[in-house]
Amino acid sequence: MKKQIILGSFLALTGIANAQWAGSTSSTDNLVPSGNVYRAGRVGIGTTSPANKLDIVVNTADEGIKVTQITNGSAGLVLNNTTTGGRSWSLNSLGVNNNHGAGNFSIYDGSLSRLFISGGYVPSIPAGYIGIGTTSPAARLDVVGAQMGLNANDKSSYFQLSSLSGSNTDYLKIYDKRHTAGNTWQGTELRIQKSVDAADKHYISFKGGATNSALNFGFGNTDLMSVLDNGFVGIGNTNPTARLEVTSPALSELRVTTPSANASKVWVCNSLSSYNFGIDNAAVGHIACNINSPTPVNIMNFGLQGSAQPQVWIGNTKPQSPHTDFSFAVAGKMVAQSLYITAPGSPNWLPDYVFANDYKLQNLYEVEKYYKENKHLPEVPSAKEVDENGLDIAEMNIILLKKVEELTIHMVEQQRQIDALKNKTK
Repeated sequence: MKKQIILGSFLALTGIANAQWAGSTSSTDNLVPSGNVYRAGRVGIGTTSPANKLDIVVNTADEGIKVTQITNGSAGLVLNNTTTGGRSWSLNSLGVNNNHGAGNFSIYDGSLSRLFISGGYVPSIPAGYIGIGTTSPAARLDVVGAQMGLNANDKSSYFQLSSLSGSNTDYLKIYDKRHTAGNTWQGTELRIQKSVDAADKHYISFKGGATNSALNFGFGNTDLMSVLDNGFVGIGNTNPTARLEVTSPALSELRVTTPSANASKVWVCNSLSSYNFGIDNAAVGHIACNINSPTPVNIMNFGLQGSAQPQVWIGNTKPQSPHTDFSFAVAGKMVAQSLYITAPGSPNWLPDYVFANDYKLQNLYEVEKYYKENKHLPEVPSAKEVDENGLDIAEMNIILLKKVEELTIHMVEQQRQIDALKNKTK
C-alpha cells in the first residue's frame, strides 16, 4: 500500500511538471532526474503558445531572465553560430577572475571585447565610461581602431549617422583620410563630414600630427579655409603666410556688411595707433586714425556727389566750397615736387593764338582805362571773385601766360618805336 502511494505521488508531480510546459508531448521530451531538462519542441514560460524555441512572456514590471554567477567568473549569455562564417558572441557581467575587471560589462566576439562599459571597479576608469575597441576607455565614449571601414576612397571610418534609407539620405561621418595610397593612417587627416547619398558635402578636418597641424573647413574634397597651428588663417589658401590671407584664382574679396544703415569698419591696430577703413551711416567712406583718443580722426574720405560723381577729400571734415562738383579736395596745405595739369579737352586752351596775325591786341591805353575802373587787369578775376569762388590754378596760369605774351608783343612794338626814334636823332 505504501509503495502505491509513493508511485502515485510521483506520477502526480510528473503530471503537474509536464503540465507547466507548453508544446508537443513527443516521446523525445525528457525530464531527467540528474537535473538536466531538455525538450525537442518549443518552450513557453508565461505562455501556452510559444513562437520560438524559448518564449517568455511576463506581466509584472522588472521581470525577465536573470543569470547569477556565484563564483569569481562572469555571468554570461552566449549566442553561438556554428555555420560557415558564424561567430560566437557573448554578453558578460565580469568578475574578479576575468582579465577585464570585476563589475564591468562587455560584449565579446570570441575572446575579443568589442564593446566595454566600466562599472567603476578600477578607480582610473569611472563607471559609465564606454570603450569600443578598448577595455580602458579614457572618456565617456572612447573609440580605438585602425583601418576600420577601409574603402576605395582611402577612408577609414570611425562613426556614421544617417537618416532614413532611400534617395537624398543624409550622413554624418567621422573618418581618417589618407591622400596617397599606401600611406599609413597615423598623422594624416581626421574628418567630420556631411554627405548626401554618395556625394560628399561640407566637412571639418584635422590634418597633421604633433607638429605642422591644421584645422580645415571644406566642401567635397576641397579645403576652403585653413587655420594653422601658428594662428595663421587662409581662405582659399592652405598655407597662409599672414594672420589672414585671402586667395582666389579669379576674384579675391573681403566684405564686412551690416544689413542696416549703421557704420561698418575694419580696424588695423598696434600699440601706437589704430587705423580703420569703413563707411558711416551717411554712406561716406573713411580711412581714419585713432591716436590716444576715443574719437578717430578722418584722414581720407570718399563718396559720391549725387548719383555718379566720385569724390575724394583729405581732412577730418569735408572742405566747404561753392565747387561741390569737385573730384578731389584737400582741407589744408598741399605740398608737391611736381604738378601736371593736362588739357581739359577743348581746343586752343593755351593762348598761342595771341601771336596770330589776326589777333586783336588791346592797346595799353585801353588796358589802363580798364584797370583804373575795375582795379584789376582784363580777364583776371577780382579779389572778390577769388574770395567767393577760389582760384582756378589752371585758368589763372593760362590768363597770366596770355598777359605775358600780350606784354611781350607790346614791349617788342615799343622797342621798335624806340629804335626808330634813335635812327631819326642821328
